[in-house]
Amino acid sequence: MKSELDEFGIAYENVGDTYGITGTLGDSAKGKTLLLRADMDALAITEKSQSARTSKNENGHLCGHDMHTTILLMVLKILKENESQLEGQIKFLFQPAEETLNGGRVMVEEGILEKIAPDAGMALHMWPNGDKVDVEIHQKEALASALNFRITIKGVGAHGAMPNNGIDPVFVASQIINGANGILARELLSNKGASLSMGYINAPGGAINVIPDTVVLEGTSRSLFPESADHVSKRLPEIVEHIGKAFRAETEYEVMADCPSLTNSKEMSEQVMASAKEALADKYDVVNVPP
Repeated sequence: MKSELDEFGIAYENVGDTYGITGTLGDSAKGKTLLLRADMDALAITEKSQSARTSKNENGHLCGHDMHTTILLMVLKILKENESQLEGQIKFLFQPAEETLNGGRVMVEEGILEKIAPDAGMALHMWPNGDKVDVEIHQKEALASALNFRITIKGVGAHGAMPNNGIDPVFVASQIINGANGILARELLSNKGASLSMGYINAPGGAINVIPDTVVLEGTSRSLFPESADHVSKRLPEIVEHIGKAFRAETEYEVMADCPSLTNSKEMSEQVMASAKEALADKYDVVNVPP
């Protein structure tokens, strides 16, 4: 990325001790400051296709965020070539470690937002939609919050024929799953809901007739509504603690990541919609989409 920016003649600097990169085009004296941001972390993927675009590396940067990085690089190239026509200032930001939230957190702690001080900011995200190519814009709620958590339940192992001699963490786990879903069904407004899914359940044992001493659950909760996300974040550890106590098990609740929802500026969204239609409507559908 740095070599590409060097080739374009665009000055840049690292954000503190991170892999983040920032820089400036244009002149703030001529108008407002717009931030263009792209994330640049990715999953290591080995491609089996044999097209001209197939990565020559065994583990390529190919989960989709590579497109975010590439698009911003090309936008900067075009803006640099037309810098004299800019009626304001462009600040750009390549953000590392987006999936773990650590990149954004560290950059904020480094004071990057105060340093850039943008009047508005823009980002994009690719979305696979079969063979259809379009430009989708959210005018309000855009992306849901993401609360990722781990629950560890410690009981007492026993023979499956004599559960009274133990404390069954599998049973406790099932009650926690039911209780957690009760938050969604009975404590949230029907038009301001959330999702909650346990995608990982591990009960190491080794035999079908042995009650294990530990179960680990990992899951995620999503919501477009901050008040609902906050309620789940507050209630879930309470459910875990009290159901564990009810059945004599020890429990541990750990937040692995907690990212707030994203709500777009309606005014900015309308401006982007109008510009996209003017520039792209002859080739692509430009649509306002629900969250």
